[in-house]
Amino acid sequence: MVNRRGYFLLEVAAGVAIATMVAVSTFAVLRAHALNARMAYEEAVAREVAGARLERLEAGGWAGLREGSAAVPVDAPGWENLPEARCELSVGPEVAGVRSVAVEVSWEAAPGARRSVRLRTVSGRVP
Repeated sequence: MVNRRGYFLLEVAAGVAIATMVAVSTFAVLRAHALNARMAYEEAVAREVAGARLERLEAGGWAGLREGSAAVPVDAPGWENLPEARCELSVGPEVAGVRSVAVEVSWEAAPGARRSVRLRTVSGRVP
């Protein structure tokens, strides 16, 4: 009769090793998914904030826009969900009665890493 005791311990060790690899892989996939979901959420919020700022400018008839860039305050819903968020308005030079207007929302996606969303449009007079 063959002693199976040593084989049993080897099979258990192999089973534990496989289960550990599966658990670590599953954890890594779930963590990556959570990170991607958070990044997508933050980008969607930033697009909403930038779009709301452009809508406010359009509602005001683009009055008072001057060429250059400046930080602008934003009180759009969701703003508080972006860590260390900033909003900047950029107005390009007027050419043939038309100028470009951009709103850029940036935030700290991770320590030391900033992400941003920039929406652009044009404003001008229609003859």
